Order: sequence, then C-alpha cells, then structure tokens
Amino acid sequence: GGGGGHELKLNATAILDTALHFAGSIVAKRNNEVARTETFKNYELSFKMKLARDWRPGGGWKSIIHIGDTDQQRLPGLWFHKSSNALHVKQSPGNWGVSSTTGVTFTAGETY
Repeated sequence: GGGGGHELKLNATAILDTALHFAGSIVAKRNNEVARTETFKNYELSFKMKLARDWRPGGGWKSIIHIGDTDQQRLPGLWFHKSSNALHVKQSPGNWGVSSTTGVTFTAGETY
C-alpha cells in the first residue's frame, strides 16, 4: 500500500563505514525512490518520522522504508500494519525471513 502522509528523515549507516545521510525531510509518496546503496550483512538503521496531522492507522499496509531490489527482498522493510496501530518490520532476502509487529502505538502529528 501507499506511503503517503508521513515525512521521513533517514540516516542509514552500515558497519563498513558506508553511510547515507539525508539532511532535511523527505516527504513519503508512492514509488518515490530516494537513493540506492549496497546492502550489508551487518548494519544500523536509524531515522526520525513525523506523522501527518491527518494520519490514521489501518486501511492497508503503509510502507515506511523498503530496502531491496524486489518487492519480496526486504533488507529491511518497515510498514504501518494493515489493520492495527502498529509497526511491522521484516528482514528477508526473499519470501522467507524474520518479521515482527510491535506493540507501540502511533499518534497523528507526533514525531518518532
């Protein structure tokens, strides 16, 4: 599902001293490729996300970050859950992998 309605600040850093840093905000929108980078076995990903004032949970999967060359490759992938107020995270090189859905709830207009 679409990723509209929330702003992202992204700072992804891999252990091999390769880094992406984006100064300022990136407004999320469908099919918006922000950057390309190599993927690494070990990495650290951090970002701040400010939800739009009219953001609402549910209504389908809402992509936050997807790193990978295909839809099934999620190195990682982060979404707002399709039917609950939760974050869904998946680390997967293909159709299998590790995933988790958080118990954290989100509020429109807030920064996380």
